[in-house]
Amino acid sequence: MSKVTGGSLGSIAYHVRTLVSAGVVEFAEEGRVRGAVEHFYALAPAEDDTHLADPVGTLLGLCGALTLPAPDGGYPRPVHLDDQARRELSNLLKNHFRPQVLEIVSRHHAGLGS
Repeated sequence: MSKVTGGSLGSIAYHVRTLVSAGVVEFAEEGRVRGAVEHFYALAPAEDDTHLADPVGTLLGLCGALTLPAPDGGYPRPVHLDDQARRELSNLLKNHFRPQVLEIVSRHHAGLGS
């Protein structure tokens, strides 16, 4: 990953640990190259794929709120919302963000063939 992104090994390790703690990826296997240990990760299997079409989950991702700092200063922990929080965020999307997004898209839409 560091070769592809240009990030330092420490930076990549931090981000991979964050993805692991959020349950996005999981350890798959390890290999050895010239005495060094390489770790390989895979996407974690989803309990159900409805999160892919979940507007609240998408909002959390866009806002960088899929994880929150650990109280002890450790690695970020995944966010788990209760029903009330999901209702509040759904209302925010439906009544505030969606109308604004549609208005902006309508003003700046470059129609096909025009």
